[in-house]
Amino acid sequence: HAYVTEAGIRKGSWKLLFDASADIRVEEIPVLIREQQGRLRFVPGKQTMLVFRQSTHEKTWTLLETLDDVEKVVKRLAK
Repeated sequence: HAYVTEAGIRKGSWKLLFDASADIRVEEIPVLIREQQGRLRFVPGKQTMLVFRQSTHEKTWTLLETLDDVEKVVKRLAK
């Protein structure tokens, strides 16, 4: 997505860094956090960062599933 300037994906976690000019739908932030039961964290700043950490007791996602999830989240946040 055009607003994501950096994406990091590792086993069990991913991180997105949004461009400073990104127009993010802030009303989706608490909804996403609630849906992910606190495993999703937003770090505001010059460039907003979104971090997801998977609980260790859950099944390990494949890279493809993780990428699909990341894309869905970015689409929900984009205005």
